[in-house]
Amino acid sequence: MAIHPPTILCGPFLRLVDKHQANIWFVADGLHDYQLEVMALSNKVDIQQALDFVQLGEKCFAYLINIRPMAEHWALSTEHSYTILNNIPTAKPSSDVLGHFKVNETISSVIQGFLS
Repeated sequence: MAIHPPTILCGPFLRLVDKHQANIWFVADGLHDYQLEVMALSNKVDIQQALDFVQLGEKCFAYLINIRPMAEHWALSTEHSYTILNNIPTAKPSSDVLGHFKVNETISSVIQGFLS
């Protein structure tokens, strides 16, 4: 599965657009739509861990990583929205987590997922 070339993305929504293709994610900023292909590196990956994989600096950045929902509690719906918020408290990834994820992209906000 090919991964799109690196691009910095920003926008208010990140959502799963096809419950049968859990590796396809969609970013819309209201003006442009970006479709990204991501893939799981491990079947132990949890979607919340992915959303927590962020770095705060002078600007807020979140890493869009190779991920697809694997946990049973994750409700795969045709449309499930994430809100991208600035300046929310986050934990930096441990070296442990870095072993499970590969960074693909950065986007100019911090992603907070609403999983329920």
